[in-house]
Amino acid sequence: MQTLSARARPRLEGATPVPAGETLFESLRSSLVRFSRLVQSLEAEGHTGYLALITDQAQGLVFFRDGRRMEAVYEGGVVSRGKAALEVIAQDVEAGKGVLDAVALPGVLVDVLPGLWLGKPLYQELRASWVDINGLLSFLHQRGTRGSMLVRSATATGVILLLGSDDVWAYTSNRTEPVHGSSLVADLCSDPRASIEVRSAAPIPASEDGIASIRLELAPLPD
Repeated sequence: MQTLSARARPRLEGATPVPAGETLFESLRSSLVRFSRLVQSLEAEGHTGYLALITDQAQGLVFFRDGRRMEAVYEGGVVSRGKAALEVIAQDVEAGKGVLDAVALPGVLVDVLPGLWLGKPLYQELRASWVDINGLLSFLHQRGTRGSMLVRSATATGVILLLGSDDVWAYTSNRTEPVHGSSLVADLCSDPRASIEVRSAAPIPASEDGIASIRLELAPLPD
């Protein structure tokens, strides 16, 4: 693990949490990086996982599968995706904003993670006080749903990744290492005011900018 940041790590309140994994580097100051070369290096190394930019105002993520850029997301007030998201991330890095993490994850998790931001909403604005979380998970398993469940409670935000079978992974903003099973996040539903949202894994089709929803065809990145 490499750390080249003497400053406090930025923290974006309310950001959608991402899972921990094998850390290639952490808290690398963006002012020390040429973004295009970093991305090209991760591609050449066959990276599977994500590259994250964290600032006090935004979170930018580039998802890789076997060295291919699969999707990019920029969460800062509103969510942008694809080429637009990648360009904003590159601009923030060029301006020396925030820090960068590179994390390796199993490919099955990378396949569903972008859907946390971009997947089609299946159920929204559910409340733990009137939802049987285990019953809902059982229903989703029976339907073979691939996607994610996001639970926001007063104490933490939790994510359950649905792989289309009984095998699910879960993590929270407090415990980011993903574990098998749903109990870690289901426990957050003891807060009756916790909100629950379910999204599909498949991203919503890209808008009229012509960017493919999965494999992005991007112009050369700025240095």
